[in-house]
Amino acid sequence: MSAKMDGPDFEVAAKEIFRVLRPGGELMFSIIHPCFLTKGYGWIPDEHGDDVKITVSDYFARESWVERWRFSKAPGSENVEPFAVPRFPRTLSDYLNALIEAGFVLKRIQEPRPSQEMCEKHPWLQRWRDHAAIFLYVHGVKRE
Repeated sequence: MSAKMDGPDFEVAAKEIFRVLRPGGELMFSIIHPCFLTKGYGWIPDEHGDDVKITVSDYFARESWVERWRFSKAPGSENVEPFAVPRFPRTLSDYLNALIEAGFVLKRIQEPRPSQEMCEKHPWLQRWRDHAAIFLYVHGVKRE
């Protein structure tokens, strides 16, 4: 389902997944958090250069775009060409209501934070621990 966040028709995908699941079947997926990772998001550093605030804009924008992306924190990423990721922006309610309208019962929603241990290993994650969720986890079930 995560690949479907980058697809043009999440609603149709949700209905099709619901159709092929057996009663009692579960759907679990994670997506980039739609509330914070918008086309217009960015970080505001403090006087020491630490990211202390996140800005979000264009949350309700519906126009798709192509983002050029790379695994910038991975070793050797400077030698990797950026790749294209299509973005089809949706709000939190777009995602959740599409699942409900498809027939799913929502069991759990989570906005995980990096652990402090993970932040010590990868300091760039600290901003996500302190200020905003980078992912959204959703668990739904098809009624029996």
